[in-house]
Amino acid sequence: MHSAVAGRPKGRRLYVALAAVLLIAAAAAAWWLTTKGSERERGAGLKVAVTFPSLKPDVELLACEGDTVISIAPPGVDPHEYQLAPSDVEALKGSDLIVSTGHAPFETRIADLVAKGEVKARLVEVPSIPGIKLLTNPATGLENLHWPIYDPANYLAFVKHLAEVMAELRPSCAQAYREKAAAVERRLDSLLSNTPKLNVTAVGFSPVVQYAVEWAGVKVAYLLVKEHELPATPEDIAAAERALAEGKALLVISVKGAEGTPLGAKAEELARKYGRPVLYVPSPLEIASTLEKLNATATELSRVAQQLRS
Repeated sequence: MHSAVAGRPKGRRLYVALAAVLLIAAAAAAWWLTTKGSERERGAGLKVAVTFPSLKPDVELLACEGDTVISIAPPGVDPHEYQLAPSDVEALKGSDLIVSTGHAPFETRIADLVAKGEVKARLVEVPSIPGIKLLTNPATGLENLHWPIYDPANYLAFVKHLAEVMAELRPSCAQAYREKAAAVERRLDSLLSNTPKLNVTAVGFSPVVQYAVEWAGVKVAYLLVKEHELPATPEDIAAAERALAEGKALLVISVKGAEGTPLGAKAEELARKYGRPVLYVPSPLEIASTLEKLNATATELSRVAQQLRS
């Protein structure tokens, strides 16, 4: 009798110890599922879909080992004219994150798919990022949605926000994402400190040049092309020519590579006719990071600053 009674406390202690071990194991499993499980399901990397191919290098600046970045619109196709294919929808459904400029028609369709729950990925739209400041198109009076991240302050807001979203989706790479964003910030600081401010008014080729130069004191007050889908009119060209002739505009801003187009040739002609410099900015659709494009633009700003002083 005595030995049977004495054995009960020992059995209870064993039971309590076993229960504690099970609780610890359950807690560890829950931690794994919440912080690591989703990563393992993704093959330990984020799957990021960008809408424009020219966004891909910007996201790749932040990517951690194992992350993959794909573009929905293919290179060489005008994203403003692109329409989603069934294969694109499947790619979106398999993504963890979607990065969008938020203004092309097919991007509106993507936002609808996300809103309806048909695509579960996290959606980041550039115009909605905290800290992004949109300029007003001088020809239409409407918000200019053409590549706001061409402005260094907007680009930094974009990079920092994207790094935090990626860190949230893949916590094991959080430090790497933030360190890469900090490296971009240092390069932007250097660019800003070494780029001259021109403080002039200019004629722009189209809305895509506005964000590329206004941060450097170049006010784009006239546009040859008011908006992407609107052709240049004789009145637009005449207004730009008057501004150049009367000294209201001292500079022409064109897109690199546009010289071979009729309108690009017209911009060159007007600049030569009135002795105004032409500043060339890379197209936002060029497959290179916005940071690279800003560096190229900064070089152009320095060159034109010397011309204006001479």
